[in-house]
Amino acid sequence: MIEVFILSISKPLIVGVYKDKKLLKTIIKEQNTSDILADVIDDLLKQFNIRAFYYANGPGSYLSIKLVYVFLSTISIIKKIPFFGANGFCFNDNSPIKAIGNKYFFNKSDKIILDDLKDAKIQDFYLPKTLKSEIFKPNLAPLYELDYLN
Repeated sequence: MIEVFILSISKPLIVGVYKDKKLLKTIIKEQNTSDILADVIDDLLKQFNIRAFYYANGPGSYLSIKLVYVFLSTISIIKKIPFFGANGFCFNDNSPIKAIGNKYFFNKSDKIILDDLKDAKIQDFYLPKTLKSEIFKPNLAPLYELDYLN
């Protein structure tokens, strides 16, 4: 069974193709998600019989996350492919995630807060070698953390 996982929280866009839950192929694109997402997904749909889509639903780049959500939701409905989402902190060892300016999102006791980076160490995002379905929820909407606007 082929499944696709998309990490679009920050640049680069990272896409993993999984066969029987094991990472088969990695695609890394430096361009804006809005410029390349359709082409990447189109190529994958032509190459593989995709049985599920997964994505990191945030926090991070709102435009990119929303774009992936709307795009995959649409494909999910049209092609009847299940679609799942999970918190982005699962894919960077719970490291702070860039927000805006000098602010970063932090996961503190399962609550997302916005703060300055200070001494925290940043980990890059990564694709898991094995896709663990239990961390994903069906049709999980983007995680918008907009407290910094208040």
